[in-house]
Amino acid sequence: MAVLSAVALAIFSYDSASFRRRVVEDTAVLAKMLEVSCAQAVVFSDPEGAGEALATLRAQPQVVGAAVYAEDGKVFAFYGRERSGFAPPAREADGHRFERDHLVLFRTMTFGQKQVGTVHILVDLSALAARQKDYARILTLLMAAAFAFAFLLSSRLQRLISQPILDLIQVERTVSDRKDYSIRAVKQSSDEIGELIDGFNEMLVEVEKRDAFLQEKGEQLREKNEQILDSIRYAQHIQESVLPLPQVLTANLPGHFVIFKPCHIVSGDFYWCHKGHGKVFLAVVDCTGHGVPGAFMSMIGGSLLRSIIVERGVTDPGVILDELNAAVQETLQQTAERLGAQDGMDACLCVFDLATGAVTFAGAKRPLYVVRGSGGSTELVELAGDRASIGGRQRQGGRPFTSQPIPVSPGDMLYLTSDGYIDQ
Repeated sequence: MAVLSAVALAIFSYDSASFRRRVVEDTAVLAKMLEVSCAQAVVFSDPEGAGEALATLRAQPQVVGAAVYAEDGKVFAFYGRERSGFAPPAREADGHRFERDHLVLFRTMTFGQKQVGTVHILVDLSALAARQKDYARILTLLMAAAFAFAFLLSSRLQRLISQPILDLIQVERTVSDRKDYSIRAVKQSSDEIGELIDGFNEMLVEVEKRDAFLQEKGEQLREKNEQILDSIRYAQHIQESVLPLPQVLTANLPGHFVIFKPCHIVSGDFYWCHKGHGKVFLAVVDCTGHGVPGAFMSMIGGSLLRSIIVERGVTDPGVILDELNAAVQETLQQTAERLGAQDGMDACLCVFDLATGAVTFAGAKRPLYVVRGSGGSTELVELAGDRASIGGRQRQGGRPFTSQPIPVSPGDMLYLTSDGYIDQ
């Protein structure tokens, strides 16, 4: 009797352990299925798609709730069984544990070998408790018969449940490894495992459709992006063609250097140089915006400077900035009656008199930096420009820009910059 009791207890313990193991395996399969269907939703910020995938768990009555977490640990989407009161807990590391009548499982989701989030499933184990009570009553009344019945039942469950689950896991691994969502699991029965396989195959159908849709849209986006980039690169060639040639700068300013590194392919900053009327004009201009909008403004600014200095012969830097301000406001229709675009530019302008060697500076929200060195010492002087910008919304009758004579000596260095050099 003692031996039979020990055997019965062993069978009882084995069945409980087997049940728990199978629950863990089934839940791991569910988690993997959710990973396949929800990883793309997390990557493409589609909580509705993740919610639809989680809603398929309604077919699994043992699932109390499930949640998908983004990479930062925040809840991306979740599902709770009706009247379960399920609330997603804080994300934990990969693994599973048993808590009273529940199984708690966390599993990392990957997409293209990159971790994108975590899936969590909470499973109700009340069926295990009921099973244990039934087994206890049966073992008490008919221990020997229960031993034989449990052995036969365990053997049959092994064939009916474990093998289909293992086959399903193999299909899942094949789909995951090959990224071939056309593969389907073979249904061997019409029981719960058969329903699980049907649900898995239906999920693969939806994933296959989504994958084909995303690939099509991705290809369209790549084509459009390439077309846009080709246009911007061509615009870059146009913008570079209107900048002063290096040999022109060298001829007019032998001791110069230029650092010109656009934040984007085309730039909202530009520099302009011209020699005429016995003077050399050098300007560095920072236009509103970056990239394409800034590049449009730079083309407008360069064209207006040429009109004011080359065609109309204005040589005073303060007057040049006044004229540039009026021209920008007129070009962009920045009037009281029609506000137009409130874009503008900040500018730093120096005029070098070739006859006298005098330097005159005017600035629109941009300073001039002068480095003076004598007797082994170096001094940095910042000469502030006017506080007004070129163009944009301004008070009527604003103050004109100021021309500032700059005393210079041999060896002094003048630096004209945009704010991009400091910001970057």
